[in-house]
Amino acid sequence: MSCMDGFFDKEYSIQQEFVVFSHKKFQLKIDSFPRMTNEGNNFEEIISFLASGETILTSSFHGAYWGTLLGRKVLAFPFTSKFLTLKHPVAMYPGIHWKQPKREIKILGKTLYQRFDESKFLCSTDNWRSHLKHCQSYPESLQECRDRNNWFYQQVMNHLSTV
Repeated sequence: MSCMDGFFDKEYSIQQEFVVFSHKKFQLKIDSFPRMTNEGNNFEEIISFLASGETILTSSFHGAYWGTLLGRKVLAFPFTSKFLTLKHPVAMYPGIHWKQPKREIKILGKTLYQRFDESKFLCSTDNWRSHLKHCQSYPESLQECRDRNNWFYQQVMNHLSTV
């Protein structure tokens, strides 16, 4: 239903070649591009941030979805199969293995202390630029999504009027 929000109707200019939008638990560490996580709840700020990039590098399902609605190219670093359910498929970084970062203290090859950070996961992003060739934009996606939402709303209203 977020596709119906008026923030998608605003004109946004591209200000960056890349922006990084990470899921708060599955964070991307890619170069020094502008970055944000989905931890915030200011929808306008998130949409404005996503729209500022020509290509969105994301581990967030909603980052991929909203980026597509904005007509931007998306390279996803998925951690769940939800990314496969998008009507307009985004490019996906293959073979991801998300790992919890760990802190350890070793002396003479012997581990004295080891602790995993359970609040986040990281993945390798080596050679991510080679997957940009698979990125494409879908300028029609916002209207298609809105049309489908309106259709569903009408179906519900028709059903309720017969009950």
